[in-house]
Amino acid sequence: MFAPSIGVAEDIANANSTACLAAYLAGQGITDITVDMGDSLRTPSTITATTRHSPSGPLVHLGGTAEITRRPPAVALRRHRPPARGSRSGGPQTL
Repeated sequence: MFAPSIGVAEDIANANSTACLAAYLAGQGITDITVDMGDSLRTPSTITATTRHSPSGPLVHLGGTAEITRRPPAVALRRHRPPARGSRSGGPQTL
């Protein structure tokens, strides 16, 4: 997401915008592009796009690399299990 008005100055990686740019540039004769994003967020990424003409319009192939730099918080890995029958505990339990 790119939304400077709410403090998101740069997207980490956005293949959708890269595909749109590649399709536009193909009309200008440029068929291979490489887009670097995420530098100001300290999570640089590179997306490549190759465009070919097809009977239905431009055909864009996207690629790139990714690196997992953070693990989700442990809380996100917990699942809620309903209390056992007859149990007085109404609170969530973790598996």
